[in-house]
Amino acid sequence: MLEIEKITLKNKIVDKDNYFEIGYCEELKIYMMHVFVSWIASYYRYYKIDEGDYNLYKNNPQSFYKKYENEIKQNNNAYTENFIGSSALRDYDGVKDFQHSYPTKNEIINPFQNYIY
Repeated sequence: MLEIEKITLKNKIVDKDNYFEIGYCEELKIYMMHVFVSWIASYYRYYKIDEGDYNLYKNNPQSFYKKYENEIKQNNNAYTENFIGSSALRDYDGVKDFQHSYPTKNEIINPFQNYIY
């Protein structure tokens, strides 16, 4: 199993007004969006995006906001098909559909399928 100590974004773009940053993650070999969530303790939610979406933000931010409005909103419905993970357990505790994780490339069994809450 690959253990990654820190996720970093290359060519990072920070959107301070909407509390997120996007860029290329060399550790995972994908484009990502890190959404800052202000709660009792602040944390990040991580979403996958593609290179086209990265360029969409650079050329037309309003279209990017529309496409990713569910991911950018700071609510408990963070679990979309683009959701990769979170640095807070609250996002895994009872969030709608969190037990129906999207399949991974390796068809690994969903670790949350028998989660009791």
